[in-house]
Amino acid sequence: MADTTLERAFTRVLWLLRDYLADLVVIGGWVPFLYARCSGDPWSGGHSRTAEVDILTMPPLPVHGAPLDETLRAAGLAPAREGGPSAVWNAAAESGEQIEFLTPHRGIGTTVGTTVHIPGHGQVGAISLSTLELLGQHITTLTVPVGDFDGTLHEVSVRVPRLGVYVVHKAATYTARRAHIERPNPKQAKDLVYLHDVMAASDVVRQRVETDLRALWQSGKTKAGTERQTIRTALNNLSRLVGAGRHAPLVSAAAAELSERDRITRVDAEARLLGQLTDLVEIVKNVAAQHRGPDVRRRMPPPEPEPGA
Repeated sequence: MADTTLERAFTRVLWLLRDYLADLVVIGGWVPFLYARCSGDPWSGGHSRTAEVDILTMPPLPVHGAPLDETLRAAGLAPAREGGPSAVWNAAAESGEQIEFLTPHRGIGTTVGTTVHIPGHGQVGAISLSTLELLGQHITTLTVPVGDFDGTLHEVSVRVPRLGVYVVHKAATYTARRAHIERPNPKQAKDLVYLHDVMAASDVVRQRVETDLRALWQSGKTKAGTERQTIRTALNNLSRLVGAGRHAPLVSAAAAELSERDRITRVDAEARLLGQLTDLVEIVKNVAAQHRGPDVRRRMPPPEPEPGA
């Protein structure tokens, strides 16, 4: 599906969910796109789009007018699963809207990844996943133009995770996606491309990421808290990946996607990807080191001098 078609489908999703956007959080692959278009920060480089719009629900989800399932059906979307709660809702192929609802996991470990009901919203369900609460607790709101509906230009307020929180969550969780037999899951590769795009955007965007990460670390009440553990997991994942370099199948898969999207050679794509991920490792490492005490700081390399110093 062409990028313009994906964008039109995405804005239609935002418009049909407009009565619920104050209680939902847009997560997943559209987050860098929204920051690039609507944050006011300078962004350069390409953007990857995705057909599916990931929507985080933080229970309880109030009913505003019609329940969600009625809202979705009225807009021409149908559940991907019958006979129970469905987290995935799709429009006809020519229209293109695809929504997946997710919710923070509560309960025993064996139920992670299952679909649970969203009370009050009929057949709409949500996939229950661990650590999603971070994306719903550390948020900001962007004003997003959605186009001409009913002969009038409209915009909506969309809640998204803070950019640094989005980045560190992606880095901490991409390994949890199931790999395909003998090759990486394409969604894992796309996760790395999203990280590349954020880091390649501008120095202003990188600073936003670092500021968000410092705030996230400080918000963690204990060493074992979700916030700090997510940052540590992200650092471990990225360090291993960068250490493997071009020999990592996942790096090769992500570079292939970046190469095709930006029309550059595979070698250039690998170099750009690893360069941006290496810079991200340094940001995450410095955030964790600053708050871990003198023993850890002594093990860290000295900071680079400021330009002109």
